[in-house]
Amino acid sequence: MSPVTKLFVVLNVLLEMLVVAGVVVYANSIPNLQEQVQEQTQQAAANNARAESAEQGRESDHAASAASIQQLQMQLDAQKQANLQLQAGISDLNAQKAQNAQQYALQSADVLRLTEAMKASEDTKSRYAQQITDLRGSNDEKLSQNAQLNTTVTELTNKLDVTERERRFLAEQLTEAKGRLDKQTALLKDNNIDDTSAPAGLKAGAPPISGVIRDFRRIHDIPYATVSVGANESVVKGMEFNLIDDGGHFLGKLTIDSVEQDEATGRVAGPNIDLVRPGVIAKTQL
Repeated sequence: MSPVTKLFVVLNVLLEMLVVAGVVVYANSIPNLQEQVQEQTQQAAANNARAESAEQGRESDHAASAASIQQLQMQLDAQKQANLQLQAGISDLNAQKAQNAQQYALQSADVLRLTEAMKASEDTKSRYAQQITDLRGSNDEKLSQNAQLNTTVTELTNKLDVTERERRFLAEQLTEAKGRLDKQTALLKDNNIDDTSAPAGLKAGAPPISGVIRDFRRIHDIPYATVSVGANESVVKGMEFNLIDDGGHFLGKLTIDSVEQDEATGRVAGPNIDLVRPGVIAKTQL
């Protein structure tokens, strides 16, 4: 019981005692006072009961208030704990925010580096693409040149084959001519004929040499022709060539006046010299 309640009870008891004393005095002096005293006593008892009820209510209210205060204190402590947790959460969020900001800065730097690297890669890719284009163009040009070279090689090979066949043919003719010359020389010696003053092998005794007329012209009304064989084929000055057309008809004779390595020039004489033109066959032996 609280001191205030005790004080209230003591005062209430004193008041009841005073009332009883007054009632007794009043009862002695006033008729029917006993009834009044009884009523007062009953009223005092009722008041006492009400006071005790009120005291019990106050104690109950006090207990309820204490319980409420304790509950509120617990709620306050819980709120403080929640606030502390919120503060800790805020601190964690701030730390996380700082970490995120740092990571964002690092990621931004990485993105910048990646962007620069991508740009450099694109530039390199463009250069490589241009180089590939240039290389393709160069390759196409090389392929074209290679095709042309192959064609040229084929043509030169064909010409070489033709030249080689002509060389073998001429070598065979030269060997045959040398054989005939040796036989004729031996025959001359057998008949005691020795004519070394005049050059031999210019007319009927010339080695078999074949060529074609490259040029025909008249100089001061004298017909001249150039044949496609020269010193390389043993052509000498004074040698005679028989000129014939494609049908084998005799056109005239070409007497050599000047000789170069791969051609010779001389005067033309004969029954059909007007038919002599480039392409006519010239042979020392018919």
